[in-house]
Amino acid sequence: MEAFCLQDEDGNALTDKEIRAEVVTFFSAGQDTVAAGISWTLYNLALYSQHQEKCKEEIDEVFADKKEIEWDDLVKLNYVTLVIKESMRLYPPVPMFSRGLDKSYEIDGKVVPQGTWIMINAYALHHNPHVWKDPEVFDPLRFTTENREGRSPFELSISMENQVHSEDLFPEVMLRTRNGIRLNLVPRY
Repeated sequence: MEAFCLQDEDGNALTDKEIRAEVVTFFSAGQDTVAAGISWTLYNLALYSQHQEKCKEEIDEVFADKKEIEWDDLVKLNYVTLVIKESMRLYPPVPMFSRGLDKSYEIDGKVVPQGTWIMINAYALHHNPHVWKDPEVFDPLRFTTENREGRSPFELSISMENQVHSEDLFPEVMLRTRNGIRLNLVPRY
């Protein structure tokens, strides 16, 4: 794996400068999407106090009598996870991305040839009433096990898994507000 990562597409060794540039690109691209995801989640919690209250109750319950947060504790934050998923559905940090087809693919009787670049509009998909009931409503409960039944969260990725490859791992478009999201945070203790 290390040898693969240290070579370009022709098998030539990458220079130290090229490796450094790749590392910086990975870190900065990841930072932007994570920051956007956190911002939109906090925005939704600020808008919908009933969900904020449920999250606070769950956090208090999970971390009661704990001095340190452990990884195993995080998986117990079920409602917080639902809120994050719903925030990512409504406001996907990367609303559109492109991928190249590894082989020909048939869509509605028409063949899209290998090598064709396709644009996937995640934002439109996440706001489509044929896919989501009341798509403009913030409803974290849509991601509960009961409500997910009959709908695969990976339908697109499974059907396209072997046909699509990624040349560019980084988003071309980021979903951000024009002037940022301004919140006033108040300590609870």
